[in-house]
Amino acid sequence: MSKQKYTLEAIDARRDTLAEEATKQEKQIREDVEGLFAPPVSETKIQSWVAQTEKALAIYDGVMLGWKIFRQFRRLIPSRSKKRRR
Repeated sequence: MSKQKYTLEAIDARRDTLAEEATKQEKQIREDVEGLFAPPVSETKIQSWVAQTEKALAIYDGVMLGWKIFRQFRRLIPSRSKKRRR
């Protein structure tokens, strides 16, 4: 087996190239995620109205689901005000 000698300059250069590659990959990942979660561009006024309506319905649906889940958990935990006095 041949042993490779490492110098400080070689290590420093390798670290710099790896840092550049990591920066490029991070930028690419950020662009991909932004593209996935960005709302579609509406070309007409009707499309923008439909998009706003869909957002409103999604918010309403989320609030109602949260309220239903809250009510279910509230039934599991007994309230202090409903205790009987002896």
